[in-house]
Amino acid sequence: YTLDIDTSILLASFLPVIYEASISDTLCGAVTIDFLIESACPTVFVIQQNTICPGDSVFIEGQWISTAGQYTFTHSDPVTLCDTVIDVTVTVTEEIVIQPTVDWNCITLGSVSLDLSGVNPFMISWSNGVTGDTSITGLDPGDYSVLITDGNGCTATDTFTVVSSPVLMFDVPSSYTVQLGDSVLISITGDIQTPGLTYAWTPAGILSCPTCPSSQAYPFQDTVVTIEITDADSCVYFLETSIIVIHDTVSLDLIYAPNVFSPNGDGINDYWTIFSKLDDTYVHQMVIFDRWGTLVYAKEAFVLNTSTGWDGTIKGKPLNPGVFAYTARLTLGDGRDVFVKGDVTLVR
Repeated sequence: YTLDIDTSILLASFLPVIYEASISDTLCGAVTIDFLIESACPTVFVIQQNTICPGDSVFIEGQWISTAGQYTFTHSDPVTLCDTVIDVTVTVTEEIVIQPTVDWNCITLGSVSLDLSGVNPFMISWSNGVTGDTSITGLDPGDYSVLITDGNGCTATDTFTVVSSPVLMFDVPSSYTVQLGDSVLISITGDIQTPGLTYAWTPAGILSCPTCPSSQAYPFQDTVVTIEITDADSCVYFLETSIIVIHDTVSLDLIYAPNVFSPNGDGINDYWTIFSKLDDTYVHQMVIFDRWGTLVYAKEAFVLNTSTGWDGTIKGKPLNPGVFAYTARLTLGDGRDVFVKGDVTLVR
């Protein structure tokens, strides 16, 4: 018998196919025979590369994969019954790391500053209509969200809360009354234990400590004292108090201070000092300034009537004629404390 079959078709076919073959017989004629020809299954390898963002996953052969690594799967074709080996490499891109600094002060209000690491360039989008890149300022208290997209197209989000400074409370008495020559302690009450507070008192010249939460004041006259308090967040608070000075005219009548002297060496009125009608009047401090505020004379801790006084010189050099201001803190012979001030004219 002779089979009439196209073997090239059989070898090239990969699918199971039924072929018909004809057998010629001189006696019986043509006979048809069916053959089932099955293809061989060659080994097929498929290599896949998958890159995903941190937190994402990829679906392969019925599995979700979210971590980097090498994975191998076998895929069986239900028709050909042939297997395909699939090698998959999963790569996870570099993570976007956000390190925020959230701050508040009373000058620039709230601010958020971001330190980013990852794959550049970064695209930054803020919520609440805020525009800016890694640093935004002038924010009211509240929540602010950011969306960051890196150079791989991966994204990360975060939310930050801006909190304003707490409101502090401070107080001082509205006024003080003192006798001329006396002092008064002014103390601030309230949240003075809060860390980072700074104080600025004015006028500083009559205060023992113009940068402290309390200060002794030595007023020459009725004075308004203002206090500026600044906290660690640059928030400023203002306080004010008045000092009313009562002049003891009875005590002052016991004091005499010349308003002119002539240090020309003629032996008459060549020195200036203060005189007291009471013996043993003690001078705590006596100072004299020129009109520009330069100290030209100072003497402390002595008894009146035992010192000649100022001779009109500074460092041994005679001063030109002019008007000079003086102040003195005294304890009279009867124990009363007084404070005196005034002007004296130097003539030659």
